[in-house]
Amino acid sequence: MKLANNPLVLTDNGVPYGVRLPPNGYREHEVGIQRINQILRVSSAEDLPGIEQFRVGRIPDRVIALGDYGEWRILLLDEFIGDQEGIYTVGKYYLELGTGREIRAAWSNEDFAIAMRGEGKTFLDDLYEAFKIGDVAVYYTKGGNPFGDAFTIMIISRVPESVKQKFLQ
Repeated sequence: MKLANNPLVLTDNGVPYGVRLPPNGYREHEVGIQRINQILRVSSAEDLPGIEQFRVGRIPDRVIALGDYGEWRILLLDEFIGDQEGIYTVGKYYLELGTGREIRAAWSNEDFAIAMRGEGKTFLDDLYEAFKIGDVAVYYTKGGNPFGDAFTIMIISRVPESVKQKFLQ
């Protein structure tokens, strides 16, 4: 798991609907998110319309965790340590939480962690609940697309229609 380059919260009229985690030049970011797709049971069926081809399926409880590390709330997807101990581990060793930013993130092709503080904590709570009911899309884009290079996670029910239309192009 390596740090994302300037992670960004995606909003529509001030309401967050997703996070964009750009790559940071690490090999772990260059190979895409195939294993994450397998863990989250993303169908990636190209015959599904638009954003639906990136919708997560039902996931095992233990692979996704939400917890606090000091003033930070961390959402963690990890097939092996998706629990409070995992929250502590990524908070301490991977996210460099001492910076002045309100969001930090790290990811690889098989796991991710997103940390937010302040108002962002509520969004992570919402994202965690959305994962549990399958209201999330995850995708990785690389060059020549309207979204730019990034690993992106969105709550589908909050995605603006203008963004959903881009998935149909």
